[in-house]
Amino acid sequence: MIYNEALLLAQTVLQADLDLIVFGPQGCGKTALCQELAADAPLLHAVELKSENLTLLRSQVANAPAVIIENADTATLQFLKPFLSTRSVLGARFDCRFLITAAEELSLEGVAKIRLAPLEATGWLAWAQKNRIHPALRLLVENDERILTRHNPRTLEALSRLLSAKPSNKSLRAAIESLLGSDEIALAALLSAMSEPAPAAVNNDESFLIEKARTGTRENVDRFEHELIEELKNNPNKEKTHRLIHYLQEVTPGEAVRILTPLIDNAKAQESLGAALADPKIRALIDAALREFL
Repeated sequence: MIYNEALLLAQTVLQADLDLIVFGPQGCGKTALCQELAADAPLLHAVELKSENLTLLRSQVANAPAVIIENADTATLQFLKPFLSTRSVLGARFDCRFLITAAEELSLEGVAKIRLAPLEATGWLAWAQKNRIHPALRLLVENDERILTRHNPRTLEALSRLLSAKPSNKSLRAAIESLLGSDEIALAALLSAMSEPAPAAVNNDESFLIEKARTGTRENVDRFEHELIEELKNNPNKEKTHRLIHYLQEVTPGEAVRILTPLIDNAKAQESLGAALADPKIRALIDAALREFL
């Protein structure tokens, strides 16, 4: 089952108050799916589930709507079985649900299970854009989808964090080589993507601001978007409109709707709003959002 279909089914499972096993090949998005189902849920590795760690398990299940258990196997399920059936740990009752990831198909009575298909490039790129994975890595996968079969997608996520941290060239090269190993093709393509100049239509200062927003922390992103919207509402001009259009082309349909909504009833922003909606790429984003929400 592909990621989006699995996510919808998993949401139904949780609404039915069932525990869930998500299984599939390495890097297919099992943990990402569980984290999307239950944001901020505690994450435990299967090897942590031992008799001497029951106090840890009790503390995690006591204060969370869900707990994620990574890399489970048959022994893990046998360990969890009594707690799942009694809904208690060391005498303490809990209401949370268990989201369990596994490489192989596992079964336990009363626990739902979903198989995730191997990740395809289109699915990874959609996830990467939503999670602001570094543009050089997105370009790398766009140009060579086989990257996802040669490398665990978590490696690409680690590379994204590394690139966003902007280490020195020497340490960056060494870190990239350690993550990509002997894959000279991927290494060369990534270094090439990283060295591409900013688009000619956008000045360097603007590119820097947009890049900082796309790859920065959630706080930086929120601040960038808030400042841009306020500028368009109070003192719009062609430069700010161009920045809005350029930025909207890099976000998801839902994010585009969220960003444009405050401009709808603002008289000063109407020209900028009209220019954005006239752009074919942004129009396609809005249409996609409407199809998703309706």
